[in-house]
Amino acid sequence: MPYPAGGSSDIIARMISKQLGEALGQPIVVDNRPGANGNIGAAMAAQAGSDNHTLLLCDVGALAISPSVYTKLTFNPGKDLKGVAMLAYSPHLLVVHPSIKVSNLTELVDLSQKTQLNFAVTAIGSAPHLAGVAVAQAPAPNGSTCPTRVARRRLPIRSGAPRRC
Repeated sequence: MPYPAGGSSDIIARMISKQLGEALGQPIVVDNRPGANGNIGAAMAAQAGSDNHTLLLCDVGALAISPSVYTKLTFNPGKDLKGVAMLAYSPHLLVVHPSIKVSNLTELVDLSQKTQLNFAVTAIGSAPHLAGVAVAQAPAPNGSTCPTRVARRRLPIRSGAPRRC
């Protein structure tokens, strides 16, 4: 499990581990190895080779996004891992604090033209991170981009320079 305990991938793994273990005739242990947007755990699974005892459950980040945004991976997702099944779909939501008086993306973009916004993500290179970057770089009605500051991890840890319009 390339993510921390309690996240959606971890919950799915724990939900299926008992039935999968019964079907395989051996216990399944969910071993959380988080870090680097899932790359640490994915690399561990990839480097296990054909031991027939290592399975990887992860989202699109470590397999499809990471090769494009990380310059040095210790594994090649296309060669070292093989997809077997899509187990779940997890939509991503853009949410704001109730004190922010917006109710849709257009209003949020309009607000971003008047004030700098902070945007927190779970990991650099994750699907939510790339979605936030896409929103920040999308042209606003006046032709400028949204002035956002993307957080490196979870709130309150923030880094990165604000976008200049």
